[in-house]
Amino acid sequence: MNLPVNELIKAIGLKLALELVEARGGTRVYIPTPARATEDCPLARVVGLAATRALAAEWAATWATIPLAREYVLRRRATDIVTRYPDTTAAALAREYNITERSVLRLVAAGMPRTPQIEQ
Repeated sequence: MNLPVNELIKAIGLKLALELVEARGGTRVYIPTPARATEDCPLARVVGLAATRALAAEWAATWATIPLAREYVLRRRATDIVTRYPDTTAAALAREYNITERSVLRLVAAGMPRTPQIEQ
């Protein structure tokens, strides 16, 4: 089963969803039942026990493919860069996001990207 990024964000929040995408995006993970979710299970090592239990409440005993969420991550990064640019130099942002200074300036010139909406 493929987990849509919007469903993942609704279940465990944006920060943990992005951590899971970064750590395991594009791969399958086993979501244990709530009773078998422990701090030692592989999923809990990435997102913590509370988030693992939240995922288990939705998709217990399932092998799920974690999305890569490339478009979402790129738009989120662009939004962060454009928002922070007035207070942070292009060089500092380029180093932080591992892109060129020219790319930072191009994103700033283009303005605020539309971040994909999370379905309610």
